[in-house]
Amino acid sequence: MDRIPTLGGLQPFGAGEEAGWLFGGVCGRVEPGAAVHMAVHLSGSGAEPVEILGRIAAARPYVYLDIVHDQPWRGLIKLRFGAADGGTRVRLIAELDQPGLERLMRRRGFPTARNASSHPRLGLLTSKSGPGSPFATSIDNAAMLALEEVNAEGGIHGRRVELIVGDDASDPETGVMEARRLVQAGCRTILIATTSATYTSVAEALGDAPVLLVQPVMNEGGSGGRLRLQLGERPGDQLATATKPLTQMEGVRRSFLAGNDYCWPRTTHGLARQLLPRYGARIVGEEFASMGTRDFAQIVESIQKSGADIVPRRI
Repeated sequence: MDRIPTLGGLQPFGAGEEAGWLFGGVCGRVEPGAAVHMAVHLSGSGAEPVEILGRIAAARPYVYLDIVHDQPWRGLIKLRFGAADGGTRVRLIAELDQPGLERLMRRRGFPTARNASSHPRLGLLTSKSGPGSPFATSIDNAAMLALEEVNAEGGIHGRRVELIVGDDASDPETGVMEARRLVQAGCRTILIATTSATYTSVAEALGDAPVLLVQPVMNEGGSGGRLRLQLGERPGDQLATATKPLTQMEGVRRSFLAGNDYCWPRTTHGLARQLLPRYGARIVGEEFASMGTRDFAQIVESIQKSGADIVPRRI
């Protein structure tokens, strides 16, 4: 890597005027355990960058900085610093796991079909990239932990279960393509831990295919049926639990509904319009933002003008 201005320690990596010199990296503090966000351009200047979410694993000023990341794939970025004329020379070493390599190959158009296996395969479709990616790390970890426990007890009929993960990129159309890839890889059960928009699209696209689809996260229901299981909590239960104590608080009577523009927030808002008046609250405004929106200034302004006391949000 070319020389960069003298770092003066590691602080410029995450904050201050010099922040962002490494893949736009930003973090609140430069110390082990601190969260890191980076954006890497892998497919040309016109393509959307790949957002990497991780944490600092080790750091020593003027010597090294190690970043472990879980999204959109698991890997390790090592930075090694050395003195150079007029600045600091940086050596970067990047490591990634097999699923990460396969994902990059698919992004470049190379085939990545997995070999046939004698072991049963379980598919996990989640949002490892896009607006939903902050939730995917915990979903990944929970799935792997559960699978380790199943395999430790003998697997299924004495065979270890393999986990194959798909990334819908927080987009229903991409989710359908990834679900079909999981089916082609031999998955006959797919856990869909994404937005309801992706789950609905996948359920419709796979039609009568002999594949069990399970939605284990919060959802609005209504898409069940043969080989379709929606196990998550329902928005009506959430609202009923939260509304009564909130409206009993002094002065909390005006509600502004804000959410992303897809089926889950719209269903939830419909339930809120039925439930809130029962507890003496009224809705003073409602707005939706498309998935991936980063600038919420208009919605914030609308909330301020409405005089709302509380904002149940689905963003």
